[in-house]
Amino acid sequence: MPISTPTAPFAPSSALVALGLAKEATFGTFVNTPTVWMVPDEATFTPTNELLERPGSRQRIGRTSSVAGMFTGKATLSCEADPDNVEALLCFALGLDALADSGFGTTAYPNFQAPISNPANNGTVSTTLASTVQAGSEVANLTAIAGVANIGLLTVGSGGNAETVQTWGKHAGSGATGVVAARFARSHASSSVVVSSTVVPAHLRAIQMQSPRPTFTTRVYRVTDDLSYAGCKVSSLTIAPAEKAVLSVKVQLEYQNEASNGGYSTYDPTPTWPTPPSPTLSTLEPFTFQSSFNYGLIDGVASSATIMGWQVAMENGLVADYPNFGGGRLRAPYPEQQTKVSGSLDLGFETEDLIRKFWGNDLAGGPQSVVLSTVLNFQFETPWLINASYQYTMSIVLPKIKLSTVGVPIKGGDYLKQSAKFEAYESADGAQDDLTVFLINANGSSSNTGGF
Repeated sequence: MPISTPTAPFAPSSALVALGLAKEATFGTFVNTPTVWMVPDEATFTPTNELLERPGSRQRIGRTSSVAGMFTGKATLSCEADPDNVEALLCFALGLDALADSGFGTTAYPNFQAPISNPANNGTVSTTLASTVQAGSEVANLTAIAGVANIGLLTVGSGGNAETVQTWGKHAGSGATGVVAARFARSHASSSVVVSSTVVPAHLRAIQMQSPRPTFTTRVYRVTDDLSYAGCKVSSLTIAPAEKAVLSVKVQLEYQNEASNGGYSTYDPTPTWPTPPSPTLSTLEPFTFQSSFNYGLIDGVASSATIMGWQVAMENGLVADYPNFGGGRLRAPYPEQQTKVSGSLDLGFETEDLIRKFWGNDLAGGPQSVVLSTVLNFQFETPWLINASYQYTMSIVLPKIKLSTVGVPIKGGDYLKQSAKFEAYESADGAQDDLTVFLINANGSSSNTGGF
């Protein structure tokens, strides 16, 4: 039988991959319509057939064919931390995603003191475009500049072509006209309406540890095929911002099953390439290491030494090989044991403060008989606005950590820095808050999994 000639690229590009997630109502039941699409910079799925050896003596040195045992699947996902869609991955990792608007301005959420409000994003704006704007443009001419804020939100266009843009600056022209800096995703004709944007309420999401974690289906379009992976559960989470890269959130998964939604195979009578999906990706810029709005707090105050890097890692204690006699080749739901959160912290060696905390307290001159705990909080903010009062924000809170090591390595020709490792714990027995992630975004879903 002749082999069909491929009609798609011989070497499919990873840039064409699409990855979506959907919460499962029942463990292992495929949900093939993603409710959120992620932007992966790594997505590695490793299925394994466990081959059962037959070692008994048969008077020969050749091996007798093995028997198929369990089918197991592991995966690594690293996805861009966009302020809206990253919520889903964090929810699946920690377990509970709760709407916490009532926490604004309370001592329970000390970093979010301003109350939820619906402010006006601009003054009253009612004008039109003075010239055509093309998709991708970052500037627009207005027939009137009155009321437009240097940084604010405007709605441009009407009907299905309307879009809300964030302004980054303005410049008055002759008479009433002016120029505004903004990024446009759509094209708009001259004379298109420009008005004050409809105010979008900001919401506080509290993503907390809870067991059992939800399971989900991951669907991955890989150009040559389109696969779904069911019974996914996060076994570990890592958040580690890098100085010269956008923030990614990395998770390790166990999954139960996989199935093709279509793929090119020469074994088919009429091989066809799967239809690419049409994912709805975030249009927001991700969190970054260098944003001037970011900050780190140690025991509630800004670090006295430059924060050069940090990492938080969570192990969910999944039992991936829980025995199930007669349960077939697919694994049963994975029980969860104790969650363990740990991390590392790099500071410029500009003060001795961190070493003293390691010794036991802020006044210690050496190791103490009692070592007090420390609170860590790392906060990201983007310059992108939800409304005039709130930016997209993510805050990682560790209410009780203890430093296990603090070292100051000396290397010739290099500067000195402090490198510490820590273990994280509950703030109080039963609080289950070793790690909590707070998000401020526009998701107002009351679902305990954020609507994902």
